[in-house]
Amino acid sequence: MRSVPSRYSLAPAPRPVPTMTRPAPTPVTPFPHAELRLDVARRRYFEHGELPARDTVPPLILASWQRCLAAGADPLRVPETPTASRRRARAVRQANTALLNAAQPDLDRLQQMLGATPVAAVLTDAAGVVAHATTPTRTEVRLLPRLIGVGVDLSETQVGTGTPGLLSTTGLACAVRGAEHFYQSARLMHCAAAPVRDASGRLAGGLSLFSEHGPFAFDAAAIVAAYAASIESRLLRAHPGDVLLVQVAAGPSMLDTPHEGLLGVAGDGRVAWRNGAAAALCGEHATPGLPSPLELRTLLSLVGSAAPRLLNLPNGLGVWVCASFPEHAGAPLPAAAPAMPPPADDGTLEAADARLIDAALADHGGNVSRAARALGISRGRVYRHLRRRHG
Repeated sequence: MRSVPSRYSLAPAPRPVPTMTRPAPTPVTPFPHAELRLDVARRRYFEHGELPARDTVPPLILASWQRCLAAGADPLRVPETPTASRRRARAVRQANTALLNAAQPDLDRLQQMLGATPVAAVLTDAAGVVAHATTPTRTEVRLLPRLIGVGVDLSETQVGTGTPGLLSTTGLACAVRGAEHFYQSARLMHCAAAPVRDASGRLAGGLSLFSEHGPFAFDAAAIVAAYAASIESRLLRAHPGDVLLVQVAAGPSMLDTPHEGLLGVAGDGRVAWRNGAAAALCGEHATPGLPSPLELRTLLSLVGSAAPRLLNLPNGLGVWVCASFPEHAGAPLPAAAPAMPPPADDGTLEAADARLIDAALADHGGNVSRAARALGISRGRVYRHLRRRHG
C-alpha cells in the first residue's frame, strides 16, 4: 500500500522547540509620559525651587509661574471665579467695537465649527478681558461658561498662567496644557491662543480656544492662528486711514485668505502699516515709515485690474499683488514728506493745480481725504492727480 505524503497527513505537526534566548531589554525612562514628567517638574519647582528642563516646562510658562509667585500667588489656593457686572460688560463692548466688528464673522463660524465639541472660542482685548465668547453646548462643560462672560478679567494677575494673560503680557502666540496652569485647580484646562494686532502693530486683542476636559482632539494652535489672522486682516482693512490697500501673497490662490500679506501705502508712497504675513514676505522693506517695497506708480497701475500680477520684491522674491483704493476715509496716517519730485512749472493752470494738491498732501502727511477736504475738492480728483504723477 502506498504511503500518504507527509503534507497530506492528518497527524498534527510537531511543535517547535522554544529557544532559551532572552528578549532585548526595554529601555527604561524615569518618567515615560509627558503629563507625568510635567507633574513631577511642577511639584519639584513649587516645593523645592528646582528649575524644570526646557523641554518639560517651556520658558514662556516658567516665566509666568515666576511672575505669579512674585505677586504673592499660591498655586494650591483655589482662586475666586471672576465675574463682571452688566455695566462693565457694556463698557468692554463699547471700548472694543472695532475689534468686535472685525471678529464677528469669524466668531460666528467658530460657533458653528465648535458646536459639537466641549471647546469654547474666547476673544479678549489687549488687557486679557473677555470681549466675546462662543457658547459650548456640551452638558459636561460647567466651568467655562462661568469663566468666559463678557467683561471677565482673565489676565495673569487674576487667574494665573493662561493664554489671555500670556497674550497680554508677551503678545506672542501660546498654548497652556493642563498642569502648566499656575493654579492646581485649573490643571484639567487646556488652551491655545494667537494675537490680533492693529494697524500700528500694537496688540489689539487675542483669540483663545479653551478645552475644559483634557487635551484638544484637533490641532487647536493651527486653527486659532488661522482665525486670528483672518480677524486681523479684517481689522486692518477697516482701518480709517486713507491708504492704498496692497495685497501680496506667495501664490494667487492665497489672496483674500488669512495667508495673504496686507500693506497700507500712504499717498507719499511710504508704508503706513502692514500685517505679519507682509512682513514675512517683504522683510525690512515693509517697515512702516519706509518707502513701499513696490513702487507707487506700479501699484497704482494695478488698481481696477481683474487679475493679480506677479512682481518681484526688493529681496528678489516673486509675489502676486493686487491693489485697490479703500471705500472709507478717516484720520491721517504718520508719514514723511512726499518723495515724489515736484512737477515742472510751465505756468499753466494744470501745473498750478498740481502744485496745490502736492502741497496739501505734504501738509497732511499724505492723507488723501484731509488734503481733498482742505482744498474743497473730491478725493477722486486727488487720486487722479496721483495716477497722472506716477503713471
